[in-house]
Amino acid sequence: MTHTERILRRGERPDVLDPEHARRALRETFMGAQGRQYIQIPLIDVIARTWLEQDIHVNMSILDSQQAREAMAQTALPRGHVRVGPAARIRGQYLFWWQLMLHIIDYIYLGDANQLPTREDIDTLVAHVGGTSYMPGFNEEELAAIQVMLDRYRDADPSATLTSDQVLDRFVLPALVQGDRHWVSNPDHHRPGTILRGAHESMLRVALIDCRRKLTQDRELTDLECVYARLDTLLQEGCLDTLPTFNCLDTLPTFKQLVAEYNAQHAALPFAWPHGPDEPGDRP
Repeated sequence: MTHTERILRRGERPDVLDPEHARRALRETFMGAQGRQYIQIPLIDVIARTWLEQDIHVNMSILDSQQAREAMAQTALPRGHVRVGPAARIRGQYLFWWQLMLHIIDYIYLGDANQLPTREDIDTLVAHVGGTSYMPGFNEEELAAIQVMLDRYRDADPSATLTSDQVLDRFVLPALVQGDRHWVSNPDHHRPGTILRGAHESMLRVALIDCRRKLTQDRELTDLECVYARLDTLLQEGCLDTLPTFNCLDTLPTFKQLVAEYNAQHAALPFAWPHGPDEPGDRP
């Protein structure tokens, strides 16, 4: 059994995707995206591909029901997430991403990129949930970035034939490194929220350490934590140049740059990669 298989077999997995399970997974992607909304797309994608690979079935009549949508709309923000304005704006964001997640699930389970929304579909959905171009999360820059990411999937994997491991390598890791460097590497960018201990802390670093701790303690991982744990393995193996068939080696120079930029600002508590001891004081 591979390390990835050991990670994914921790805990019981349902035969049919429960809306509550999907809601928790989507909620996690808001923190994983670090305010760069387009990063939610590869996170949702790799989680959903993993569900399919685990033979977890979906019932769209349940996931797209009024009850499921309303439960998502009333979800609290993740711990430490920056306040994003009135409740109506939070509700609109959750409803928008719930429907976008269903599109992505359809794309993966049906193997058809035509299930992914067009820009016209996205604009219609934004209006349906009460969003406007003046609202954070719905402005042109953010919607355009979402569309670019969706188009990358259309071009690279129109029939959704990539495995979840391949998606981790080709889409998830590059997106997370890019998102992290936005906050870590630019002194003018101050990360919002309180889940990390500093404005220029690395979300990727903290997530990798947290997953290592939970695995050591034999605790069950969430869907997003499984993503980080598998990325950790990918980075470790990529560092040793043992994945010649993966693109991870193309991303490693940028990842190493992220590590160097982080360590230049955090000499007292560096990003100890690739070996990564369990450092204290990662959370505020």
